[in-house]
Amino acid sequence: MSRETRFARFVPVLVLAPAGGLFGKAVAEAAQARPWWPWLLAALVWLLLSGAIAAVISTAVTHHAVSHHAVSHHAVPDHAVSDHAVPDHAVPDHAVSDHDVEHR
Repeated sequence: MSRETRFARFVPVLVLAPAGGLFGKAVAEAAQARPWWPWLLAALVWLLLSGAIAAVISTAVTHHAVSHHAVSHHAVPDHAVSDHAVPDHAVPDHAVSDHDVEHR
């Protein structure tokens, strides 16, 4: 299992478990006829903030993984591959797009 997959499985627990606890506290307070809305508000705030932070981190991890993957496989952007700029033997087969192959 990759590090990104482990992270993706851990984030929902990190976000939802505390929110569930806060929501449960709101229910317990309501059952005792105490003010429950601060706990419900806290659960909502937690979900919004931690969800936004998790989305930012997840996007950053994904972006890093994609850029690392491209560098490790010596990918050449499509705009860098043309018949005039680079000889055929200088471009690895995996770096040539279908579009480039059709025009050769």
